[in-house]
Amino acid sequence: MSENPSLKVKATPIKNRTLLIFAVLNQHLLVTKFLIEAGADQSHKDSLGKTAKNYAEECLKNAKNKQEQVVAKNIASLLD
Repeated sequence: MSENPSLKVKATPIKNRTLLIFAVLNQHLLVTKFLIEAGADQSHKDSLGKTAKNYAEECLKNAKNKQEQVVAKNIASLLD
């Protein structure tokens, strides 16, 4: 899939987080996949210095049950 320039959205005012970071934090697998395929910046760091990959790893570490573990693992595998 080619990059979509309309998805090159600047970070939000909320802790300088991108749509990709929000998708990862909320464990939205399909949205995360869509944003990555659309060319979302995976290297962007928020105001805490964390990338989407950092948050994916945290979600995996903090998963409370098997279902959360599976989703978090799948999301983490999508990110560089």
